[in-house]
Amino acid sequence: MTYFLRLGLVVPALAVYLFGFIAPLAMMSYASFLQADPGPAADVVSLANFRAIIADRVYLAAFANTLMMSLSVAAIAALLAYPLCIYLSSIQGARRNLILIAIIAPLLVSVVVRTLGWQLLLGPRGVIDQLFGVQLLYTNLAVLIGLVHLFLAHMVLALLSVLGSIKKEIIHAARTLGCGEFRIFLRIILPLSLPGLLAGFVITFGASAGALITPLFLGGARVNIASMEIYRTALVFFNWPLASALSVALLGINFLVIFAIEWLLRKSAKGVAL
Repeated sequence: MTYFLRLGLVVPALAVYLFGFIAPLAMMSYASFLQADPGPAADVVSLANFRAIIADRVYLAAFANTLMMSLSVAAIAALLAYPLCIYLSSIQGARRNLILIAIIAPLLVSVVVRTLGWQLLLGPRGVIDQLFGVQLLYTNLAVLIGLVHLFLAHMVLALLSVLGSIKKEIIHAARTLGCGEFRIFLRIILPLSLPGLLAGFVITFGASAGALITPLFLGGARVNIASMEIYRTALVFFNWPLASALSVALLGINFLVIFAIEWLLRKSAKGVAL
């Protein structure tokens, strides 16, 4: 009876995961091997779409730009989140709660509204333009700023959950033995917070690579990234098989980069802890 009760608790979530993620992903993967041209060749399975991606410099440049943009967003978010999370883990009470509310509050606002806010700040006659005489709208930097603001809270929450579990006695003992703050961070905080860093990196990198609204509003046609190419290929040129192939390629690149970064972080953390 207990077995069937546990199975009944798991089945709804598995059903949602299966029909909401696995099935669409399988259909998209299958469509990536088909042809967009109508006729007998439309249902023929081939690698023509992937060969077209490799042969087109526009698509290769879009993937390269997406990779650099997503890595930059994840790295900047981690650099900004670490000092804030270390500070939050060292305080209690109303001050901590107010800062957490300020961090979480943007998540309650629509992505479109937040991006439009940055569009007003970075565009002509915006605050940045009036103060510095620089229009950042429709540039890679504008997209980078918007994505960092969009996903910084995810990195903060991922790191904070791990940093809060580090025992204060360990840090106090290190200070008693004469370790400086920077050495404490490298030898204690960084290795122990690695799971949170990896979780935050996966969320931030993956979400940045697949983001569409923010690059569309802040980058426009001048910023060439994979999500924009997928959008144009599917909804402008109506080439769904090629758009599916682009999506599968982007997903594969995301997995490879995430596994590589995880391996590098774990290796470097072991070296630092020794």
